Amino acid sequence: CTRPLLGGAELALAEARHPLLLFGGRPVVPLDLRVPADRRGLAITGPNAGGKTVALKTLGLCALMAHAGLFIPAAEGSRLPLLEAILADIGDEQSIDRDLSTFSAHAENLAAIARAAGPGTLVLLDEPGAGTDPVEGAALAVGVLDDLLERGPRIVFTSHFAQVKTFALASPRLDVAAFDVDPVTGAPRFRLAYHTVGQSLALPIARRHGLPARALETAERLLAGESRDLARAVTRLEESRLGFETRRAEAEEERSRLATARADAEALAGELRARQRQRWVEDLEASRRFLHELEGRGRALLDELGKRPDPAALRHFVRDAQAEIAARSAALSTEGGVSRSPVPGDMVEVVGRGIRGELVEIVGERARIRRGGLKFEVAADQLRVVAGPPPRERVAVAVERPADVPGEINLIGRRAREAVDALGEYLDRALRAGLAEVRVVHGLGTGALRRAVHDFLATLPYCTNYREAEPGAGGAGVTIAELG
Repeated sequence: CTRPLLGGAELALAEARHPLLLFGGRPVVPLDLRVPADRRGLAITGPNAGGKTVALKTLGLCALMAHAGLFIPAAEGSRLPLLEAILADIGDEQSIDRDLSTFSAHAENLAAIARAAGPGTLVLLDEPGAGTDPVEGAALAVGVLDDLLERGPRIVFTSHFAQVKTFALASPRLDVAAFDVDPVTGAPRFRLAYHTVGQSLALPIARRHGLPARALETAERLLAGESRDLARAVTRLEESRLGFETRRAEAEEERSRLATARADAEALAGELRARQRQRWVEDLEASRRFLHELEGRGRALLDELGKRPDPAALRHFVRDAQAEIAARSAALSTEGGVSRSPVPGDMVEVVGRGIRGELVEIVGERARIRRGGLKFEVAADQLRVVAGPPPRERVAVAVERPADVPGEINLIGRRAREAVDALGEYLDRALRAGLAEVRVVHGLGTGALRRAVHDFLATLPYCTNYREAEPGAGGAGVTIAELG
């Protein structure tokens, strides 16, 4: 039991149970009864013995208990409007003493209810218009219901009459509901389905209770065409509703499955992000240790160079450090990389060499890369896509600046190896002298010396860019190297 909410225009009982049925210890199917705030009443239809009258009694008893300050047998969130009176006509009021037939007693009750009904009252009617000619009874029921709606009470009623069902469906002031049945056995399931009307199922119920087949066949022949058409329409409507309910249940199940899958995916993504962050931390710590070690080796070399200058030793140190950095970069996860095959226009890196540039094209097993205005070829399987150019960490050291270093070196006439060694020594001096840009004259010839110069410049960490000279300043026979 729970404490209901009192007040407002909405009437809603969630999982309500008839208190006497609960008291008797019998299994009770919970009932959801509701009349929205924008409606004045509810029409309950469905088969005989389907639960309609019990629903009216459950609502009436729960309303009386709530207004008496008692808890009600319903779920949390149930609410009822504040009522001045509850007016009911339920059951057979035939009286021999008062010389009242079933219909007369019924009509007397309806008259008393009409006089007392108004805003703030709840009217419960069980099959209004019953007990007399069905045609006249249905017309009377519609008239009584229409009059009560004008008086302003909340109305919940049951009916088997087709005319009353049609009236309820057409009225914007009424909602409709039906107790459903098992589609296979036809047995009642005592559950209310809203926005639909149900059939009385008198003939199937009579057949289930053993009435003679001849009597049932005669009854089916005598059914009026209009009634038969309405029954068929209601059957189709019920089939559509059941199909909709099935699809809705399937959609809800799919939504639940997708929500679970999404939650699992988000949890997995969070776990992967945590792992990735941990890996980044570990890689960063390893890189810091390596840089600290490299810094120590560099300082030791600078101390040695201060005592005995050896440009070749500095050049070898830089080359060895670059190779070691490239090897470590290849071993680490490529956070800055993109897990896909490179395409023209991508910024790529030559794995193991640390050279980056823009991919121009891939022809067979070779790839052409543009770096600093120049193009060179590498093996296509050595490329990986990167997000952008690698950050350069600049380290300032105090070194002796040599004097009178020219801004140009001429390598024409030298062999490639000899030219590269001479260029390395020259660039060491130019870098220490603070030159930002130098000219390397290699001529045209076969192009071998030019390629050797470009390949060497591409490996130098302090060569930020290189390009061909302007046509009037040497053109392809001269390379301008930018130092930094």
